[in-house]
Amino acid sequence: MDKQIIQDTLTVHALSCIDDVQVFDELDSTNLESLRQIKSRKPATRLIVAKAQSAGRGRRGRCWLSPSGSGIYLSLTRSFESIETIQSLSLISAISVLNALESAGVSGLHLKWPNDVLFEEQKLAGVLLELHIGSATNDVVFGIGINLSLSDEEKRSIGRPVTDVR
Repeated sequence: MDKQIIQDTLTVHALSCIDDVQVFDELDSTNLESLRQIKSRKPATRLIVAKAQSAGRGRRGRCWLSPSGSGIYLSLTRSFESIETIQSLSLISAISVLNALESAGVSGLHLKWPNDVLFEEQKLAGVLLELHIGSATNDVVFGIGINLSLSDEEKRSIGRPVTDVR
């Protein structure tokens, strides 16, 4: 996965809305990197993608296993003037991930409230939104993880039912 492939894959409209695309071989977490960049006052609508994460995160402090080449791990940062407008973004994001997977030919999916995409009661993808309230803007980090190809050993190590696109 490289920056040019990502940019070529995005629609013209999506690309026009993103100021910066960054691709890393490995990060602790795409959400943590996004938050670091927000706190260092780098304003932008930014897409951060990692080929692997050493400390991927899910809701309630859970770990998101993110081995290299086994999934899509990304965070999109966007600023909002008012936090009243962001209340339903987690659910909308999960619906968007489900729709994108279905458009790519993955069927039999459903949502587990509020932010998991499941196949046969096994987690396939998750969304983690994090809000950073600043003095001028409110930044939302949309973290998305999609399991593409986990080994049986990786699936067992997670400790709850998971699956992948493969």
